[in-house]
Amino acid sequence: MKLTIVSDIKRGKDSVIVYGLKLARYLEWEVDIVHMVDPRSVHGVASTYSDSQTITPGRKMSPEEIVAREIRENQAALDDLISGEGSRLDYPLKINVVVEEGAIEGKMRRIKNDEEQGLVLMNSDLDHNVISSQSELFDIIKSIPAPYLLVSPNQEFTPFNQMILPAAFITKDLNQYPKVSHVLKHFKSHIEAVDVVKDLDANNNMQNRESWLRNARDVFPASTIDARGLQGKEYNQTLVDHVKKSKPDLVMLFKKEQSIFDRLFKKELMKQLMEETDVPLLFYNSQ
Repeated sequence: MKLTIVSDIKRGKDSVIVYGLKLARYLEWEVDIVHMVDPRSVHGVASTYSDSQTITPGRKMSPEEIVAREIRENQAALDDLISGEGSRLDYPLKINVVVEEGAIEGKMRRIKNDEEQGLVLMNSDLDHNVISSQSELFDIIKSIPAPYLLVSPNQEFTPFNQMILPAAFITKDLNQYPKVSHVLKHFKSHIEAVDVVKDLDANNNMQNRESWLRNARDVFPASTIDARGLQGKEYNQTLVDHVKKSKPDLVMLFKKEQSIFDRLFKKELMKQLMEETDVPLLFYNSQ
């Protein structure tokens, strides 16, 4: 399997690339690091130095020259990082680096067709370079089917032993979860499935949880799992507060094919989790 890391090399020490290499070492997966230079984001500027025989100091660089320079500089930076961090892993990790011209969305649409693709890692705090805005990030992960792991800067990799899974306790939703089993099977995890309800003691809530839980244990054979309701009036804030209090290793979010997605997993919830917590988010979109 492959872990694809969307490069944020320009963030320097805040890059999640080192996190990704350690995760791939733990999973024993191959790594693809992808850095795209989007020509739409570059403009001609005056060069203060000569970086080739075709560019002289003071001459305005063309977009093509800037793209070529960006490719060279980012390739060199990635090579330096991999040379240092790869040796520290003490493991023969296969790392492929792709630095090319183009938009990240187009590249992601091609990557999703790779049968070996297992997980896409992104920095949740954007560098506004490869991915220009939070809106672009949400558009990518919601429109291109793949499991995505969003990690905050300076996050140290630790195995995902404690996980929180927001769930509506609808049995047919369990069809989504096996799509990430290739990731979860590597961890001795405990999954806490939670829903936000107004009345914790309502019979229908308890019956739904018990029925869902019996089926979920068959779907997550490598994990222990329990289900509970969280009492609250506002779904997003109740869930975020619970995550902040519990401090899990991972929060899993799934895009639903039904309209329930609008209630549970709209982008405001993801944005709030990204802004108020440092917990990695595993988001899966099946469409």
